[in-house]
Amino acid sequence: MNRYDRAITIFSPDGHLFQVEYAQEAVKKGSTARFTQSPGRRPFGISMLIGGFDHDGTPRLFKTEPSGAYYEYVANSTGRGEKPVREYLEEHYSEENTADEATTLKLVVKSLAQVVPPGSQNIEIAVMKKVNDELQQRVLSTDEIEALLKVVEAERVAAEAEEAATKKK
Repeated sequence: MNRYDRAITIFSPDGHLFQVEYAQEAVKKGSTARFTQSPGRRPFGISMLIGGFDHDGTPRLFKTEPSGAYYEYVANSTGRGEKPVREYLEEHYSEENTADEATTLKLVVKSLAQVVPPGSQNIEIAVMKKVNDELQQRVLSTDEIEALLKVVEAERVAAEAEEAATKKK
């Protein structure tokens, strides 16, 4: 049984593979999948973020593209709202903003707020870190996310008030 079209060598006039372009568009519009496995074929149509640690504890983040290519990033997004989140991260990511877990989590929440409707029920966050050669993973509770959202919202309101006061002068 064929799950994928084997005719992947149909090129557009400007030299791009049509199936790869269609797969990239499908990733932007698509939803999550539990698994995509088919022996002997590359799983076109998926994009993943893969995070982990090197043997020395250095965090690494890779993104796979529907074409099968992969790239390394310090921060990225994938899926339906990837463009505004990625643009936010490109503008606001810095070593200072990721110096500790609290500031990193605020950056994550602020970037997700670009595309996710307000409320902690719409956000899930997992934290991975390596401490003394031991991998620690945890998923933030709804209460923790709600507290982060309140802090981020308070900072946003304070920044807007400061900007309004500056404009009045």
